[in-house]
Amino acid sequence: MTSQQNYPRFLINSYPYVPVTWFPVGKKKLAEIKCDMLKKEGGKMIRVGIDYNSGMSKRKANWYRWLLPTLTDGFEIEPCFIKSPSRDSDLKGTPSLSESVEAFIHCYGEMFSSVGLWRCQQERLTDLSAENIFEQDFVFAISWSKHLGKWVNLCGICPTDFNWILRMISSQVLKNVAMITLDPVDEDLCGYNNSFCRILKSLMEAKGLDIKIHSPFRSDSSDNFDQTGSKSASLNTSWKITG
Repeated sequence: MTSQQNYPRFLINSYPYVPVTWFPVGKKKLAEIKCDMLKKEGGKMIRVGIDYNSGMSKRKANWYRWLLPTLTDGFEIEPCFIKSPSRDSDLKGTPSLSESVEAFIHCYGEMFSSVGLWRCQQERLTDLSAENIFEQDFVFAISWSKHLGKWVNLCGICPTDFNWILRMISSQVLKNVAMITLDPVDEDLCGYNNSFCRILKSLMEAKGLDIKIHSPFRSDSSDNFDQTGSKSASLNTSWKITG
């Protein structure tokens, strides 16, 4: 089992749930205002939303070249790769998750130690048609991120992913994951999600996997995360800075 001392600090420190933040390209003033707000609130980490299926233009590349160093001045950051629904998401030439993660790590990897890979409904539908789990781009992205030296936070996991998680364990893919973050579902379903959290934690212990299981609604004091701030945290998967 991997020693906790090798984990990035966000995995072992007492952080409440941190939602994904989307920074509109080119909106420097808005980004600076949000950073100031988070510092005043005692924030320690920012999860930066990356819409990977929209590609990486020169304008976006320049934006991240400014944004990421700005955010690292006072925060730990975790780029979170999310496939947002868009008209262009299925066009030929759209970058895959693994391609996007690789390019991002090569360009900006010195500024972060972990990546968040968000599982969405489109991935779940694709998985149904792939008999070999290693054919799934999402699975390859997990292994490739670890190969490139980054800890992997597997995000957006919900109870319908249970059989997929079992396949990941049997195929030895899950050993490349440092943390699993459950989908921040509606608060009315938090009891259901917390039961799933306990099941996953027991499963990881039974399989000898040192993987942290993090639920936004978790209140179990045995968890490594401080949940005293969870009720004040956003319950949405993400929130945007708008101008």
